[in-house]
Amino acid sequence: MQLFTQGDADAFAVRHRALVALATNQISVPQAAALWKDIEAEQFLEQFASFLQQLLLAQPAAQAPKKDTKAVFYLLDEANRLLLALRAGANPNRQLMVDVLLAKLHTQLGNGQLGDNIPPQPGEIRA
Repeated sequence: MQLFTQGDADAFAVRHRALVALATNQISVPQAAALWKDIEAEQFLEQFASFLQQLLLAQPAAQAPKKDTKAVFYLLDEANRLLLALRAGANPNRQLMVDVLLAKLHTQLGNGQLGDNIPPQPGEIRA
């Protein structure tokens, strides 16, 4: 990960807070996506993966994993696969990738609904 200047660190902190807000239903996917419009795909994936890793590390080791832990691992795996593909030369649609990953974060952790009529079953991971 690159070293940050003060302005970059401030932007990183704002984006991190947006991910927290998205995962707790405080903002919508379009509001969060607007903060990522000027960032490269690789930087987005690195910051997204870093956020997910922090969520996992925040859980006490002696405590049983939360029900959302499986969803966090799923999202982290997906972000890491995309990052590997990107570094291997893939050229994904950056905006679509950002929108999809943020929407998955919102639906998996924030329990946001994307027009679903059937509620998810307990423990179900929606892709």
